[in-house]
Amino acid sequence: MERLEALVARMDVRRLWDALVQLPGRERRVLVGRYGLDGRERPTLRELVEELAHSRERVRQLQRTAESALRIRTQLPVVTNRRAG
Repeated sequence: MERLEALVARMDVRRLWDALVQLPGRERRVLVGRYGLDGRERPTLRELVEELAHSRERVRQLQRTAESALRIRTQLPVVTNRRAG
């Protein structure tokens, strides 16, 4: 199970969005895109890289930072299975 999906499985949607809106815009955009949280088709990593004008590694860093921030805000344990890509 992907890290954020594990969070979603353990908390209600309202709590997730309350935590998401506290994130900086780029971090929020990366998570919403990577996990399809806005109900739209999930963009590829390449598409997010182009949209945000960052390197692949920077987008991955933003994703990890945002996931850590959500974990702290929601007080949930780390899930170690990582999404490839």
